[in-house]
Amino acid sequence: MVILHYDYSALVIFFVIMFSMILRKVIKGPTNGIFFLVVLLSVLATISDIVSDLTTVPPTVRFWAVTFYFLISVTIPLLYSVYIYSSVGLLQYVGMRKRLWFFLSLPMITFMGILIVNFFTNCAFTVTASGVYIRGQLQPVLIACSLLYILFGIGVIIRWHYIIPFSTQIGLFSLFPIMSASLIVQQIHQGLEVTMFGLSVSELIISFTVQRNGENYNRDTGDKNFETALEDFQKVYLSRQTVYTIFIKISNYTTIRHYLGSKNYQNFIKMVSNDVRAIEHKSRMLCESYYLDEATYAVKIENKNRDRVVAVAEEIADLLKQPFVVDDITLTLDARICVACLPDDIVNVDELMNFRINFHKKLVESNDVVKLWEFSETKEFKIKNEMDEIIKRAIKNKAFKIYYQPIYSTKLKKFVSAEALIRLEDKKYGFISPEIFITAAEENGSIHQIGDFVIDSVCHFVSRPDFSQLGLKYIELNLSVAQCVETDLVEKLDNCVSKYGISSDLLNLEITETVGEGKPEILDYNINTLYKKGYRFSLDDYGTGYSNVKRLTELPLDIVKLDKSFVDEMDKPQMWSVIVNTVNMFKEMNKIILVEGVEDQKTLDAFINLGCDYIQGYYFSKPIPEDEFVDFLMQHN
Repeated sequence: MVILHYDYSALVIFFVIMFSMILRKVIKGPTNGIFFLVVLLSVLATISDIVSDLTTVPPTVRFWAVTFYFLISVTIPLLYSVYIYSSVGLLQYVGMRKRLWFFLSLPMITFMGILIVNFFTNCAFTVTASGVYIRGQLQPVLIACSLLYILFGIGVIIRWHYIIPFSTQIGLFSLFPIMSASLIVQQIHQGLEVTMFGLSVSELIISFTVQRNGENYNRDTGDKNFETALEDFQKVYLSRQTVYTIFIKISNYTTIRHYLGSKNYQNFIKMVSNDVRAIEHKSRMLCESYYLDEATYAVKIENKNRDRVVAVAEEIADLLKQPFVVDDITLTLDARICVACLPDDIVNVDELMNFRINFHKKLVESNDVVKLWEFSETKEFKIKNEMDEIIKRAIKNKAFKIYYQPIYSTKLKKFVSAEALIRLEDKKYGFISPEIFITAAEENGSIHQIGDFVIDSVCHFVSRPDFSQLGLKYIELNLSVAQCVETDLVEKLDNCVSKYGISSDLLNLEITETVGEGKPEILDYNINTLYKKGYRFSLDDYGTGYSNVKRLTELPLDIVKLDKSFVDEMDKPQMWSVIVNTVNMFKEMNKIILVEGVEDQKTLDAFINLGCDYIQGYYFSKPIPEDEFVDFLMQHN
């Protein structure tokens, strides 16, 4: 007598697993897809097993049902072996090794050969005309083929145990004792159909211990999240496999988010994710998508064909160059795309995670694809990549130098001041642009040490006995955003002024429009306290940000410096009107107006005629070292 209760129970469990995966949205990706296919085949195998044991069906139908059952019963262990590789991030490992595929295929080929021969010899099983099922002599071979896959799966887990979390190991191992016990019981008690029930219990355990759940995915984009990326890439490095990764950063995402609002911004990043995944799907390669926050995406591709990977990256680049329309709002994206080969280009997971934060700042300013294996050999990348070490080296070896750019008074017709500018000449890379090292210093915190050096150097220069004889009234020095909100800024400046015995009004401190966005209370305290002590302030780079005129009237600013961008576009009638109105506005506010970036006589005359007070630019001099600056003043003043 055949007992089917276990098969019916197994069928219920399989359907529970499938619906659970659908509800938890864990059917995306190669690993989840393989497991879902395993469960689906398990359903079909269970149905075949039930049909083969029904006495009411014709013998021919029972014969085909048994054949189909055996066929699926060997396919499931094969897929399960592949699933183990996929769950530990080694699916490419299988695809690239022909010997491994041959070993995996051999039991399946043997199994298929026996089933084909069985049609003519009944060597595996037969169903008599009266509907009686009879085992053949080779049926143990069929079972042995399935057991080979089980043993192979055990070997895989043992081989890669150091990259498999312990809970995952337990879940994966659960299949083997349960299935082995089920097969043994089935052989001893032919009427007790427990094989599929054992399989259903194993898959249920795996579903809740190994399978990805919704927490591994970003709810806004549907991509895997940062934590999952960290885990997956760690497996890549531990297994030492070669994987290509496409990094995507929409660098103007803050502007887009401000423009769209929260809800539409979420729709936007989801739209980008969907379009990128569509390109991945079309490539027919093993791809995994990750959303790493702040409009940063990563696509891991398990394929060693570099040209195909670059082609996918270029297709993504072409996509992001096109305007995006969100809720009738047209957006232009500033995207940076970089392809890296792991582990060759980025040696460990920590460097990889650091790279994803600021890789867009290290690349050329272009929407085209950058190949890291090529770009990493350029001087530009090496400088940006080693910037932290370069700054440490410069501080230690005192490699920073102060240059001065003369400032011309249109009323006195001589040079009365200068802007102090820091420069870096590295022994390894030579001259390094301030735009590069100052940005890096602000990010790593060394801007405070650099700022202290500038303050000390300028105070030392101002303390020269011949300072006033050179015709100088004061020196301008820039305060970074980080310096402006230092709680001990007032004390630092007072100590330095006292150290060199100079007057505080010989220093003019330059701040930018965005300087107080983070901590306005500390900024206001510092500026107002210093102003009362005799220090003077300039607003630097006016016109490069979104100026709050009301805010500017609240700060004790003596000088407003018009940015070079005004000069560059002064020939445009509309821009000239803006310049005229801006100058008139600041005159009415009793501000001193300085124009930066003047490079020719025509521009000089235009701004003198407009009534601007000071002029600074290459027309007079580029920034020069202290000794050259003194010689310049002696010659021109």
